[in-house]
Amino acid sequence: MPLTWTVFASELQRDWARTDTVPGLAQLLVEHMGNVGTSFTWEQQLLATPPAK
Repeated sequence: MPLTWTVFASELQRDWARTDTVPGLAQLLVEHMGNVGTSFTWEQQLLATPPAK
């Protein structure tokens, strides 16, 4: 069955608990996946923002 490189990379990553390879995969998403990369960056910004009091 044909795969895209993003599906293959995601299979290699398996989950976000494999922290050694997360930065590399995240960088690939941001640089090459258009809206996926933009959404990932936006989510990271939201997660880094402290909650309002």
